[in-house]
Amino acid sequence: MGAGAVLAHSVARGGGYQELRRMAPLQRWGTSREVAEVVTFLLSDAASFVTGAAIPADGGATCASGQAVPLVVDCGTR
Repeated sequence: MGAGAVLAHSVARGGGYQELRRMAPLQRWGTSREVAEVVTFLLSDAASFVTGAAIPADGGATCASGQAVPLVVDCGTR
């Protein structure tokens, strides 16, 4: 699981928050609760078939940066 920018109280009080927020694809930073919800899902039975995946919880930052690439997995043959 890859967490993106998460809002901390010290950042929210600082003057640069609004500028950084505008650079984020969703126009806001994530919260620790939102990241925890992704982790909770991955640890649950609902994700029992999810294996070998990198799940970005970054509000779209990975896609907006051009870092998102199609996943190609070669697991060999049996």
